[in-house]
Amino acid sequence: MDRAGMDGTCPDGGGVDGGIGCLSCPEHTYKVMIGNFICQSCHVGSSSLATASVNDSVCKCNADYEYMSSDQSCQICGEDHYKTQVANDLCTVCPQHSGSPQQSTSLAVCVCNRG
Repeated sequence: MDRAGMDGTCPDGGGVDGGIGCLSCPEHTYKVMIGNFICQSCHVGSSSLATASVNDSVCKCNADYEYMSSDQSCQICGEDHYKTQVANDLCTVCPQHSGSPQQSTSLAVCVCNRG
């Protein structure tokens, strides 16, 4: 358990644990401001293995989501695309004449089209 600051507030990266004290924000969460606030969850389609995170930059798109720089969000990989790792990257298109379902996480899911 982290200690509260001199003014009794939790530091950034630490959230209130129900009034007992301050705890480091767990995986998949962050807290930007100093104060007795709860830790915020990573955005939909993203995650983080870091703890005590002080901003959402630690949250990276899951393997089946791609990063959209236009609105800094993670979107599901569409049909005929896949992404293998947690990172703020785009999904990869399946090889020519093959396809995959949405949210594919492996090249092996890309199967040859009929015909």
